Amino acid sequence: MTASQPARVLEGGGVIVTGAGRGIGRAVAMQVAAAGACVLVNDVDADLAEAVAGEIDAVGGKALAMAGSVADWAFALRMVDAALNSFGRLDGLVNNAALHHEAAPWHEDEARVRRLIEVNVLGPIACGTAALKHFVAQGSGAIVNVSSAAHLGVMGHASYGATKGALASLTYGWALEAAPHGVRVNAVAPLARTRMTDSLAAYRTPAGAAGVAEPQALAPLFVYLLSDASFEVNGQLLRFDGQALSVMRHPQVAPAVQTRRQWDAAALQEAFAGPLAGQLQTLGLAAQGRMQARQTPGP
Repeated sequence: MTASQPARVLEGGGVIVTGAGRGIGRAVAMQVAAAGACVLVNDVDADLAEAVAGEIDAVGGKALAMAGSVADWAFALRMVDAALNSFGRLDGLVNNAALHHEAAPWHEDEARVRRLIEVNVLGPIACGTAALKHFVAQGSGAIVNVSSAAHLGVMGHASYGATKGALASLTYGWALEAAPHGVRVNAVAPLARTRMTDSLAAYRTPAGAAGVAEPQALAPLFVYLLSDASFEVNGQLLRFDGQALSVMRHPQVAPAVQTRRQWDAAALQEAFAGPLAGQLQTLGLAAQGRMQARQTPGP
């Protein structure tokens, strides 16, 4: 079975994919439809949303295009209502819509940062809140948030990385809240060729050289996380580049806890020079490599 012909594991379901006019969102919407689901294709660009929905309809799927900003809370509610009215059910949400820019912290612009937070953080919260109300009531559903390994720290991406770190935290919290109601929430930190990676020197490759995968290579993971097959996967942040798949560790308190009745500067210096020295963390994604060391590629 090819990537373009997935098993119809989402047959009869309804899924919303935000930011689905191009890139990863488009690839996910197309493959979700190929897996049997009806898809609400969202994008701020109406022409792009209509084009993707048209492609899905043309191959026998069912899609609804809905243009608008996920940062609009009322619009997020309308998307859920539209999916229910058009498809008769809603089973999944992919929070993919996002903005991106590069800037040193001292060159940031207030309006641009506010817009980044509105779309990348408030947007997924608005869409997720609307979807979760329905999922909890029906006792099933799945959300996939698109985070980024940039939240580990990447030069020029502090603000962007912060928004994606917020999505990681949101995933952990929602997963805890929703699990007792039969709802799963996971996140993917993807690496694929998009407008963002094409703009970054670190991801450019010479013509003909092996480089960053095309978005469709990542889509099967989203289909899996939306399907019942992933019933045991919840609250996870998964790093995926189309070949290498890994689980990113959740933040946790290091085991070398130091306790005193009272702390002063000398005691703090002693702790950081001694027991805590080995617990200090490596800074930034670059120090860990663009991806974790690749294992031998599977089939």
